[in-house]
Amino acid sequence: MSGPLAMSRLRVIAALLTLLLTYPAAAVAAERPAPPNDPFYAEQWPLAAEGANGIDLLETWRFGQGDGIVVAVLDTGATDHPEFVGRVLAGYDFISDATRAGDGDGRDANPRDEGDWVSESDVASRRYGVDCTEADDSSWHGTHVAGTILAAANNGAGTAGIAPVAQLLPVRVIGHCGGSISDLVDAMRWAGGLSVAGVPDNVTPAKILNISLVVERSCSEAMQSAVDELTARGVIIVTAVGNENSDASRFAPANCIGTLTVGATTRTGDRATYSNYGAAVDLSAPGGNNTRAGGVLSTYDEGRTLPVGSSYAHASGTSMATPHVSGVLAAILGAEPDLARADLFTLLFANLAPFPVGTTCASTPGLCGAGIINGARLYAAFAARIAPLTTSVAPTELAIGVSGAVSATVDSMAVALTLETPAVCSFDGGSVTAIASGSCTLRYTRPGTALIQPVNLGISITVPGNTPTLSLVLPQRLKVGRRVDPVITTTSDATPTLTSRTPRICKVGASGRVRVIATGTCKIRIEVAATATYAARKLTIAVRVTR
Repeated sequence: MSGPLAMSRLRVIAALLTLLLTYPAAAVAAERPAPPNDPFYAEQWPLAAEGANGIDLLETWRFGQGDGIVVAVLDTGATDHPEFVGRVLAGYDFISDATRAGDGDGRDANPRDEGDWVSESDVASRRYGVDCTEADDSSWHGTHVAGTILAAANNGAGTAGIAPVAQLLPVRVIGHCGGSISDLVDAMRWAGGLSVAGVPDNVTPAKILNISLVVERSCSEAMQSAVDELTARGVIIVTAVGNENSDASRFAPANCIGTLTVGATTRTGDRATYSNYGAAVDLSAPGGNNTRAGGVLSTYDEGRTLPVGSSYAHASGTSMATPHVSGVLAAILGAEPDLARADLFTLLFANLAPFPVGTTCASTPGLCGAGIINGARLYAAFAARIAPLTTSVAPTELAIGVSGAVSATVDSMAVALTLETPAVCSFDGGSVTAIASGSCTLRYTRPGTALIQPVNLGISITVPGNTPTLSLVLPQRLKVGRRVDPVITTTSDATPTLTSRTPRICKVGASGRVRVIATGTCKIRIEVAATATYAARKLTIAVRVTR
């Protein structure tokens, strides 16, 4: 199980069709549901509305654009594409075979895509094993997949990603002519925040794992264990079902229980002829076909072997369908990060677009999953969720040392409040006591579900503190050129500060001494800041200045 697998078994499932021009670095994506200004957006048919069999990007953006969500792409790594600038986290290279990795060593902390080309001489010499029988250029597969999920939007360049402000965690598992199952399992565990022997812990674990890879075999015990542990942590594992035009249940990790499996549709909304099918397919998304007009356009590199420069290309496959699902889920979770995995799936499967009438997917239930992912339907259901009725009872203000009753209900049921400001007040059951000046805050939160909006009920009580005495004494009249030390008294434990309100007539030095420089009315302000015991206070006195 741990040895290297040939490209024909654990494979990158995409077909390169067309290279496009290189574009400059990305800018910050706009957070509004309006068409982006990216010049290739018009060619991104998978992002169109349901009537054109797309996911409806603009309605998806009503959720937001994936802010704060980490998406791991377990693939060939990623190139330094300008569409990802500023949002690439520290990933890892899990390829243990140094020859297959092509970067001079085995596992390391550099997940950059070094290219996965295979030359004729590599095939002839069996450099990557006897199962490596086809020469090919580098696929830049991981870069293409990542671009669909989170390429920058509204930067006036290239394509638009579905979650263009999400963060990319590149995890390299595929090198020259494929990779190994043991490397993939370790990469899955690490990407989702689980420990892997010999590898530093991942300090930025992903909420979503995109795995656009397949191997024809049953789900191994180690892989199923990884899926089980990750799903218990709330991690969403989105996997391709493969391009063999075969029963998807024959391919891992799509046949692992707990993964979200994705088949491919074309511009007509029907199953792509290559897409695997059957009960192991959960849903479908645009994967395209082998034409420029029908392919999926995304980020790429111009190099045939090594990376030489960023570009864009059309490709097709269930590999291309899978990141459409990952991107939409990232947008949803960006809007509501605490939405539980089970509730996310309930929302998802209740709001898929149906397959168009007359397609094989529509006429053969269970062939292509439950439907096509669609941001418009998802957002409409999300926005229509029931808003809980909340009430709260609390004083608006409490003096230090005074207690008051506090309570809250959600849908007529009492809820337990949590104290957020223990330095300002104490809380015991239904009673709060002010202990220092400031804002006393209590809160109750509850995550949303597929049908009910989240609750974020906050109670704020002002604690003004005791009013201190404060006085400032200066002579009633002063002459130009005189310097005088004011007499200050206060019961506050804060240090008083003096400022001149008329600096053209008088000034206050660093020591607090007042210096008179011109005739008129000298105004001096004294103030003390709020402390744990006393409230803030200030006053201003006026003195006549003569010659």
